[in-house]
Amino acid sequence: MEVPEQHLQGLKMMVHMSEMSFRAIMKQAILEGTDSSQRQHVSSLLATCSDCDAPTVRAAHAALLASLVEHARHAPAAADTAGQVLLRDALTAAAWPHHRQVVLMEAISQARGDTRSQLASIGHGCDKLVDIGWRELVTVQSSLAGPGSPEFELTLVTRATAGGDTRERVLTCSREQLQDTLTALRRAGKALEMFSEGTAALPER
Repeated sequence: MEVPEQHLQGLKMMVHMSEMSFRAIMKQAILEGTDSSQRQHVSSLLATCSDCDAPTVRAAHAALLASLVEHARHAPAAADTAGQVLLRDALTAAAWPHHRQVVLMEAISQARGDTRSQLASIGHGCDKLVDIGWRELVTVQSSLAGPGSPEFELTLVTRATAGGDTRERVLTCSREQLQDTLTALRRAGKALEMFSEGTAALPER
C-alpha cells in the first residue's frame, strides 16, 4: 500500500498525541469508513483532542480514513494477509509504536467487511451503460409550437462498476441536440472500429 506523503505525515503526527486523542480520531475515522451516514465535520473532534491543534486533527483523521480504505481495497478476504503487511509497513514507516499498530490493525481488520461494502455501493469507477431508450415528448407547449420543435426524452440505464442494481438517468433534449448526440456516437463508433482494426488511434477527449 503506497501512502501519499501527506497521509504519511498525518500518520506521523499521531505518534506523540495522547491516548485519548489517538483513540477518538481512530474511532471516528473507522466509523465514517464503514457508514457514510456517520460522517461529521472534523471540528467535532477538537473538544476531545485537547492536546492537538485543528491542522493536526484534520491531517491525522484524513490519514487514518485513507489507510482504512486502502487496506480494504488490498485485502478482499479476511484471510488475506497482504493488506495487513502493507498497512503495517506504512505504520512502521510513520514510526508508530508497536502497541498502537496492534490496536489499529485489529480495528481496521474488524471494519474491513463494512468498508468494502461501502466501496461497493459507490463503485470504483464510472457507471457502465446497460441500455438506452428514447421517446418523443408530446406536451401542450410543443403542440402549440408546431411540428418543427419536438422534445425527446432519453433514458440511460446504468450499473455501477462494482455491480448491483441498475438505475435510470432521464434526460430531455431538442431535435438538434438529439441529432448532435447521435452524430457524436457515430463518430465514436467509427473511431473505435478503426482503432480495433489498427488503422487509427482513438481521438483525444
